[in-house]
Amino acid sequence: MILAPKTNCKGTASRGMSLLEVVVALLLVGVLMTLGLSSYNARSNDANLRKAATEIESLASRARTLSFLTQRPHRLALIGESHIVLEKPSGPSESKAYAELDQYSSDINLWIRRWGAKDDEWIRYDNRNQPAAVYWYFSPSGLTEPLSMRLTEGESWIVLHMDPLTGRVQEEESYIK
Repeated sequence: MILAPKTNCKGTASRGMSLLEVVVALLLVGVLMTLGLSSYNARSNDANLRKAATEIESLASRARTLSFLTQRPHRLALIGESHIVLEKPSGPSESKAYAELDQYSSDINLWIRRWGAKDDEWIRYDNRNQPAAVYWYFSPSGLTEPLSMRLTEGESWIVLHMDPLTGRVQEEESYIK
């Protein structure tokens, strides 16, 4: 079977696509790529925030368990914008001397709201207005201060409300853009 070449309305053979058809095709490809990339970025932000939340919850749970098992207080120290250190007491004056046990660091920014603070009173470590670190203490009885942590990356955020009995996430709020 022999195929005849395409003909236009004048009856002559068509030689390719017009400039307008090429521009429309490129525009459609561009729109589809933009939608795909924005969807990918939203999933990436969500994955990064959830990973950070899981690691911080794990450190808190570990601090609570260690303080209960060793019957010595432990603490999490927020040092810098996104660096957390799990510390254990060391030396004879256990209330003042702490040694690093484990740490977590990320590009995710971390904010803390202490128990009883207003909804918009978030503490964020910075070199100008804060002490050397912000601490979250875990007592040998297994109890800890109930607090909230806000993890931010760009315009996306997750708020973790921590349980004072377990040191784990009691409630979570999020906005992923």
